[in-house]
Amino acid sequence: PLGTTALFAYAVGLAPSKDSFWSTPVQPGAPRYRAAQSEPRCRLQAAVSTLSRGPVAPSDGIGLSDAALIMRSAAADGTLLSPARPATKLDAFLAADAFASDGAPTGEVWFADT
Repeated sequence: PLGTTALFAYAVGLAPSKDSFWSTPVQPGAPRYRAAQSEPRCRLQAAVSTLSRGPVAPSDGIGLSDAALIMRSAAADGTLLSPARPATKLDAFLAADAFASDGAPTGEVWFADT
């Protein structure tokens, strides 16, 4: 998951990246996704892409983009918004993944410095 791998990529000087995303829930006619032509979590995908410090790559079909959602990743002048470091899982969650113990937190909580 990006919240974990971003930590290592950033440490060696790479910009972590999330794959492309659809900015609208339904993408009719998407040839590679015949069985599932929908993305129910567009806003989450856009936020993760923005917080990765990598490219923000919406991949909607022509005329199917949510321009307002996509532009939340950029300032009014078009400059891509990004944190000082990529978003990563909190240390407590990384430790819980590595050393399963009673009372350890479960789930995913990320943070990003601005």
